[in-house]
Amino acid sequence: MDRRPASRPRWQGRPRQRGAAAIFLAVSLIALLTATGFALDLGLLYTARAELRKQAELTALDTVRVAGGCVNPDLSGGDRQQLANSAAAASLARSDSSAALVGPVQLGDEVLAGPLRRFVPTSPTNADAVSLTLQRPLPPQLLPLLPREDGARLTATAEATRAAIASFVVGSRLGSVSPGEVAVLGPLLEGVLGSDLPLDLVSYQGLVDSSVQLVDVVAASGLETLDALLSEDFTAAGLLSTLAAAVLDIGDTVAAGAIQAIADAAPATAAVPFAETLGLPNDLPASAQDARVQSFDIVRAAVFNVQPVFSLTPDIVIPGVLSLRPEITLLSPPALGVGPVRRSEDGTPLTRAVNQQAAVALPLEVDVLGLPAVRLNLRLEAAEAEATLVDTHCASADDRENRVLLIAETGLARLRIDDSEPVLNLTIPLPIIGNVGARVYASAEADIGSAGSFGPRTFRGPFSTDPEDLEANTWTVATPLADTLRTATTSLANDLSLRTEVDLPLLGPVVGAIVNPVLNATLATTLGLLEPAIEGVVVALVDPVLDPLVRSLGISLGGADITVIDFEVPPPSLIAVR
Repeated sequence: MDRRPASRPRWQGRPRQRGAAAIFLAVSLIALLTATGFALDLGLLYTARAELRKQAELTALDTVRVAGGCVNPDLSGGDRQQLANSAAAASLARSDSSAALVGPVQLGDEVLAGPLRRFVPTSPTNADAVSLTLQRPLPPQLLPLLPREDGARLTATAEATRAAIASFVVGSRLGSVSPGEVAVLGPLLEGVLGSDLPLDLVSYQGLVDSSVQLVDVVAASGLETLDALLSEDFTAAGLLSTLAAAVLDIGDTVAAGAIQAIADAAPATAAVPFAETLGLPNDLPASAQDARVQSFDIVRAAVFNVQPVFSLTPDIVIPGVLSLRPEITLLSPPALGVGPVRRSEDGTPLTRAVNQQAAVALPLEVDVLGLPAVRLNLRLEAAEAEATLVDTHCASADDRENRVLLIAETGLARLRIDDSEPVLNLTIPLPIIGNVGARVYASAEADIGSAGSFGPRTFRGPFSTDPEDLEANTWTVATPLADTLRTATTSLANDLSLRTEVDLPLLGPVVGAIVNPVLNATLATTLGLLEPAIEGVVVALVDPVLDPLVRSLGISLGGADITVIDFEVPPPSLIAVR
């Protein structure tokens, strides 16, 4: 008899295994459902937070559009505050949002801390920016597993600004181009570019009268934003071609043709960022794209990429009387300032334009009444000038004028006599001794104008590139060249110092020590007699020749011509959302 135990059926352990799998599946489903619930709850929170941020952005933009600085600057602080609160409430009502405004809208300004933009509360009366905070309830939980505080809410804060954009130029020439000015501008551009320009009076006139918005240049460049344009590298030819396309797109065919002709003549140059070429900061707000600038200022800035320092040397000759070959060296192109009133955290204004102006050499040779020729090397050295935007005022129902407020600072210009060459070079015949050579050197220096601050100066609209408007909105922060030369030449005469070098070929040093003082006194007397004649000749040249020549190039010595060319009220823009 076989006593081996019978084998267990293969199916005997399956019910126990099936029970364990069911338990594992149940636990897994609970964990999966919990994780799914957490994910859905977090997704709802994220979506609600994103929607609240968008609502805050929209409400801030709607509020600053109604109550920002360029709506009605004459509102009292209380009225503006009430207007801002009402605008925010109306924006929330239109959106049918569950969000609610937390406290009143804050009014203030945008300030810069390095590259960062920040809202700072200020007096409501002149506020350009708003800051507001919205709240909404948390969305209901799918799985009430995460702890929540009673009354917990989502919060979002948005800040927006709508400050007026002003554009102004330091050192820009004004008005229309006359035939005489074309005679200066044509050779100047041709000399820099190294080729002839097929431009006539009409072309130059169209070029000077032309203006373009920065947004037009952005579009013509094929770029998408103002930031991209500011950082884009352009050669002189590339920038001028882009400008010509922008001007053509707005229908100014005459100026576009003139600009393209200059672009075709421009040689290959190193590429320079657009902002650096025009002297603009790299952090202009997006709203600055609406600013209008003069095409001719961009042309001159682009030309400086070809030859950073260049000179104009017209010959002025009056036979038998004098010859003059002034050398006008332009140290920098006119500087462009664009932007709203921007301040640092300590309140320092940041929207400015700086121009170094020019230096003028006046090698003058006078030969009057048969006297020995006098060669006088006068040099005018112009210092730096700066204009800063400190305030803008928008027109309103009670005050129809747009206004721009600027301050200016200048350094001194100097007029000096260069003693690197002799003023007089004489040969004096003496008995027994023979011909004695004598050279007289003169040196002197006089300050022109005064250094320091000017303004504030209020510019009143209308603002445009029309020659009459440009002239009305121009501020010269320097004494006119004609007046400065008249007073400076008198100062030079009073401060003049003389130095002589006498050659005595047949006499020793002892005799020379006796003769030289006598000759020095004689030559000083001779030069003193010539001083009125020299001063009269210089002054006679100033009004008809030098003054219009220098002004046609946009140069003012000891200061600058500051011109407000545009005033725009841009759409509102965001400062920050958090």
